[in-house]
Amino acid sequence: MNLKNYTSSTPTHQTIAYIEAYLAECGVSGVTKQYEDKQPAALFFTVEVGENRFTIRLPARVAEVHDYLWRSYCSGVSKPRKVKADFHEQAARTAWKIQQDWVQVQMSLIKLKQVEFLEVFMGFLWDGKQSYYQSLKGGGFKELPERTE
Repeated sequence: MNLKNYTSSTPTHQTIAYIEAYLAECGVSGVTKQYEDKQPAALFFTVEVGENRFTIRLPARVAEVHDYLWRSYCSGVSKPRKVKADFHEQAARTAWKIQQDWVQVQMSLIKLKQVEFLEVFMGFLWDGKQSYYQSLKGGGFKELPERTE
C-alpha cells in the first residue's frame, strides 16, 4: 500500500497532543477538540492575524481513511480474514498522523515565510457552522475568480 503512515502505531491521543503543542508553539491559542461517537474528529484553534482573530477547524476524516484501508485490504486478498471494524483504530492513527505531518510542514513553511498563515488555512476558516471551503463549495465556487486564458 502506498499511503503515508498507514502502519502508524502512535496512539491517536499522543499524535493529537503533539499537534496541539506544535500549534501552540507557533502562536495559536484556544486549541480544543471536537468529538463524534466518542472519538476526536477535529481540532479547533484560534489565531490572530493583524487585528483580526480567526477560528480554524482542522478535521481528521477517519471514516474516509477507514473506508480506504478496508477497500485496499479487500482488493489484495481473495478471502478476507478480517472485518471492516478491525481497521478502525488504524484508520484513526493514520488520519491523525497524516494531519500531524501536514501541520508540521505547513507551520515550517510559515516560519520560513514561504507562505502566510491564512494562505495555508484559508479553506479551514470556521464561521461556527461550516468552513470557508464548504461555503464556497455550497455556492458552486461562484465566488472564486473565473479562469482566464
